[in-house]
Amino acid sequence: MFKLSTQESIIVLCLIGAILLGGIITLTRRPLPSTPGAEYLVSPRTIATSPEPGEVTPLGPRKIIIHITGAVNKPGVYQFDEGTRVIEAIKVAGGAKKEAILSILNLARPLIDGSRIVVPRKFDVEAFRKKLLSYGPEHVYTTEELKLAYVDLEKEEERKEKKEEKKEVKAEAGKININTATTQELQTLSGIGPKRAESIIANRPYASIEEITKIHGFGPKIYASLKDKITVE
Repeated sequence: MFKLSTQESIIVLCLIGAILLGGIITLTRRPLPSTPGAEYLVSPRTIATSPEPGEVTPLGPRKIIIHITGAVNKPGVYQFDEGTRVIEAIKVAGGAKKEAILSILNLARPLIDGSRIVVPRKFDVEAFRKKLLSYGPEHVYTTEELKLAYVDLEKEEERKEKKEEKKEVKAEAGKININTATTQELQTLSGIGPKRAESIIANRPYASIEEITKIHGFGPKIYASLKDKITVE
């Protein structure tokens, strides 16, 4: 076989390399085939994506105003979330009184903004009879007179309720607030000296007056003597 020397092998390899390099250069100089609309093509890396819209914080429930009156413990005007039921409104108004008649109310009905809820009470038959007798035993009652007698009785009940409410407010106003009272004010309470007054202040705040019994030295007797004289509101 024909055998090349080392120098000849190097020369042959150089020639082969030169031929390959020339072919590559020739290929790179050829124009690429044109693609219709190629001038409008954009590299995917250059396409800007629109930012995701920010999350919109959902609004809370709409507030509504309701007037609750009648046979409830704390009649008045209250604010509720839309969708609140009648039964929940009655609970907020201090709950129904013993004489309330809840069976004729739709307790599951949603509240309506600006409406008035009247919780009816058991009718006092005896009081109504006495009211009618005031017209005289031989009197023939007209429908209008019966209505007036009923309205008068209702007004009398309302006056009694307002009187009781005023008494409660007055009694509450005369109480000592154990969350805000000074040492001197606390010492006006029966059985409370400087040390006990300081203990009351040191254990604030109180969510209810019953929490005062958690203080060392405030047993059932002390609490019984204070419960009608103190408040946390």
